[in-house]
Amino acid sequence: MSRPEELRQVTEKTLYGLTADDSLKCRILQKASCSTASKHRFFLQPVPVLCTVFAALLAAVIALNTLQAVPSAGPVEIKSFIAGNIIVHSSLFPDGFDPYSVRSVTVEGSGTVTDPEQCRMLISVLQDYAVPAESDALSDHSTLEITEESGGTFTFDVCNPYLSDEDHQVWSCPEFFSSFDRIME
Repeated sequence: MSRPEELRQVTEKTLYGLTADDSLKCRILQKASCSTASKHRFFLQPVPVLCTVFAALLAAVIALNTLQAVPSAGPVEIKSFIAGNIIVHSSLFPDGFDPYSVRSVTVEGSGTVTDPEQCRMLISVLQDYAVPAESDALSDHSTLEITEESGGTFTFDVCNPYLSDEDHQVWSCPEFFSSFDRIME
C-alpha cells in the first residue's frame, strides 16, 4: 500500500470487518499520544543530563590540573611609615579617668579650687578643649596639680595656654586658663 486513500480498504480486508468500540478507540488514541510525547521527552530524561554534567565537570578538572601554579617569590615584606606629627597621647588623662573623683585643682602661684562642681567643670574643659600642640619647651612655667580622692595626682607644667605632661607631650587649652581665672576672681 503506497497511497493513504486505500487505507480503509486494506484494513477492512485485513481485519475482516472487525470494528472498535469507543473505549478501544480512546485507548488507541491515548497510546498514540503517549508514544509521540515519550519521543520528545527522551532528551529530557535525567540520565543523559547527568552524564553531560559529569563529562563537563571531568573536562574542567582535567583542564585545571594542566595549569601551572605561579611560583612563590618568597616572603613578602611590608614597609610602612607615619606621615605628619606623631601624637603619643590622645588625651590628657588615661582611659577610665573619672572627673567625679577629683578633689582639687591647683595652679602654682594662682590658687586652688576645691569645690567638687568647679573641679568637674575644669576637668571637663580640659577633656573637651585641650588639643595637641607644638612647643619645644615651656618658659616661665608653673605647675598644675590635679588631686583625686584616692590620693593620686596628675601634674602638668603650665604656661598659659600650654600644658605639658611628664612625657613632654604638649597641649593647648586657653579655655582652661580663662575658666580657672574666672573661678579665682
